[in-house]
Amino acid sequence: MDQNEKEIDEEQFKKEFEEKVEKRKIWLMEELKSCGKFLDVSAKKLDDLDALTIALYLHECQTELTLFHIAANSITDRGFIDMLTGLQWHDKLKEIYIGNNQISEIGVQGFVEISSSFKQLKILSMSACSIDDTTFISLCYALPELKNLQQLQVPGNNISDFGLICFSSLLAANCLPNLTVLHFGNNPLTSKSLVPFFQAFKKNKTIKILYMNDIGMDLQTIRQMAQCLKKNKILEELNLGNTGFSDSAAQILWPNLKYLRTLHLWNNHLTDKAIFEFINVLERQELSLTYLGLQDNAIEEVDLIEDLNALLKQNELIEQLTEQIENNGKEENEKKSIQEMVDNTKLEEIEEKLEELDKLSTQQVMDEEEEVNELQGKLKTKKQPQEE
Repeated sequence: MDQNEKEIDEEQFKKEFEEKVEKRKIWLMEELKSCGKFLDVSAKKLDDLDALTIALYLHECQTELTLFHIAANSITDRGFIDMLTGLQWHDKLKEIYIGNNQISEIGVQGFVEISSSFKQLKILSMSACSIDDTTFISLCYALPELKNLQQLQVPGNNISDFGLICFSSLLAANCLPNLTVLHFGNNPLTSKSLVPFFQAFKKNKTIKILYMNDIGMDLQTIRQMAQCLKKNKILEELNLGNTGFSDSAAQILWPNLKYLRTLHLWNNHLTDKAIFEFINVLERQELSLTYLGLQDNAIEEVDLIEDLNALLKQNELIEQLTEQIENNGKEENEKKSIQEMVDNTKLEEIEEKLEELDKLSTQQVMDEEEEVNELQGKLKTKKQPQEE
């Protein structure tokens, strides 16, 4: 192949590549325009070139976006930072999902710098973004400004003890007043931060769902968790899957599950002994638990699982009956309130009618007085000529 043929091939390749890029850009732009307020391009195999198209769209878009999902693509820090220049102007966003890309602490730090723009944000999901302690601590400083935040998801990152301790201080001070879902799973945490975390969690007033799966937990952590769960009436669901949870840990935790409703313990080291002990606890104490996930544990006796599920089902039925009674009570109260409103409205109507009648009576008296005065005036006029 001579030099001229090589240059022609390179030009042809460049031309075909540019055509493909342009077609991709047109396709993605159409996708974005069809999203309306809900920009969702998750799992579309997008890269940094596509990120430039998204950045351009964010600058030109006149629609007030409420949702921004770009999760599960191949976008790197470079592409993500390009998007941030346009994303910061969409201050009505309620959901941001950026996880499972190739974004690292550089891109996350860029997001932290503009995060104060999103005052209405309710869900922030940043799973598998290589977030380290330094970056997460920067995020912790920014989180209190997000007053409406309800869900924070940071699983699969590099957040270790320093990062969790910093977050625990926010929790203890109730700096996130609307947070209901917290996902910390699969981060390299130890008892150095987990114990202070569960100490702070005793003051929890909002979080109903907590994911701490894929984190190794020793008995010291389990003891602190048990003390927390014994008093915490807010938490409803706890995920402890793949945490090394053993029969010894179960013996500590079982008697303290007073208010929890859902507990996930999949892929742990529980045996028949732990299940037998929990059945005894369920029969002796009034617990609120209605679901216990035990997949992939070393449990051999199927009958024990059946007996356990029967007791949990009984708890579920009791819970449903209690809710029904409460709802009926609420309906009765609502009916009473409505009747009172109707009665009050009737009284107001009666009072208005009485006022109208009073006005009519007053007007009638005034009219009669005017008629009498007119008649008296006419009589005086007639008498005067006769006297002359």
